[in-house]
Amino acid sequence: MAEKKASLIPGVSLILIGLWFFLHQYFFFSSHWMRIYPFLLLFFALFLILETFRRNHSNSLFWGVVFFIIGLFFFLRNFGIIDYYYADEYWPVFLLAFGFGFLVLFLFNPKDWGVIIPASIFLFLGIGFSSRTFLGMFWGWDSFIEKYWPAVLIVIGLGILFQGFQNKKNK
Repeated sequence: MAEKKASLIPGVSLILIGLWFFLHQYFFFSSHWMRIYPFLLLFFALFLILETFRRNHSNSLFWGVVFFIIGLFFFLRNFGIIDYYYADEYWPVFLLAFGFGFLVLFLFNPKDWGVIIPASIFLFLGIGFSSRTFLGMFWGWDSFIEKYWPAVLIVIGLGILFQGFQNKKNK
């Protein structure tokens, strides 16, 4: 029963985000909507974060941080604080949101070292790909990742093996 409830929030959230993008593609939205939806994302994020501390449930914290960062980005973009970019230029924000979500999960439960690996990967990729768009830099991330992405698999594999050996020693 708890698993069904745990998947409800992310599932409904993804459906709503997908519907929003679908409607945005095929129907006209007024400029008022462009100023309202970041607040909806921020309020939803605040609700999830408060729910975390009310029920001591870390999944809500993860999604709350993800929605907060995405809502904050759209707020800053829609109100002209940062430049308006096309979707192919701001997609790294989503990587950063997931990276910070995993990082906050670790801060919420420091014993769970397993979330550091996805946090590091998402943050590294998000910073690397967004540096070109937001900072005007290009450090050759595209070619670097194209050449060395198997190293990520090796590091993840080593982390899994290390964690497995740690668990066997503790038992």
